[in-house]
Amino acid sequence: MGGAIANAILENTRHKVVVGNPKKPPVRVSAKNKARFAWTVDNREAVKNVDIVVLGVRPNVVPTILDEIGPLLSKGQILLSIAAGVTV
Repeated sequence: MGGAIANAILENTRHKVVVGNPKKPPVRVSAKNKARFAWTVDNREAVKNVDIVVLGVRPNVVPTILDEIGPLLSKGQILLSIAAGVTV
């Protein structure tokens, strides 16, 4: 689901997408969009200087991720969770 959102943003906007994932990201990016796509193993790096943060993780992982990135989120950022049954 997160990959689909990332690709939709790349295909339909001029925004840059940064994916934080400890493994190789499961996102296929077209050649025309590669310059606006970045991947890091550090979730803290992924949330720096971005407008929208999408939590595309399993519900049981949300608290851990929020503990990690929460202190770095700024008032102007949008936090969108696609984790089923989790309120953030």
